[in-house]
Amino acid sequence: MNSKHIPSVLLIVGLIAGAAWWLWPAVPVEKTAPVVELAPPLAEEPMPEPNEPPPPLKVADVPPSPPAFDPQSELGTAIQDFARLAQGGDMLALMLTYMTPDEQARMGPEGMAQVQAMMQGPAGAMMTQMMLADIQAIQNATPTYDETGNRATFVLPPGSTESKAVFVRVNGRWYRE
Repeated sequence: MNSKHIPSVLLIVGLIAGAAWWLWPAVPVEKTAPVVELAPPLAEEPMPEPNEPPPPLKVADVPPSPPAFDPQSELGTAIQDFARLAQGGDMLALMLTYMTPDEQARMGPEGMAQVQAMMQGPAGAMMTQMMLADIQAIQNATPTYDETGNRATFVLPPGSTESKAVFVRVNGRWYRE
């Protein structure tokens, strides 16, 4: 045999061996159930009876909740949230959220109930629309702040119900004055 034919012979033998490997039937393997090792139980807790209420959750059972975002922490998000509540027509939520704590304490529950009853009538619907128009007019406006930075005054456009809209920061939260 000539030495220049050796690479060709090796190539052909390799191709035949590869084809035989792929085409040769495989021996079936017996199927067995997978082995799963379970960890021993941590503690035996009695199962509640069917009519018995479930046991209360332990502190460790409750996953920690992510910190909630407070829209009143920034003036821009407070204005957007105020507009959202006004559009939704939930005047009680709007008052409880954006009325200063001092004003809420001064009015008391009876005063808040009276304002809520008034806001559910036709006059309240008209006031809600005017407040919504005023707040939408200032959403992209730049306010004038007082020297402490805790009072922001927006100048409302002509034709608004008021000449200005004022927001005050109390304990890190913005309220409508």
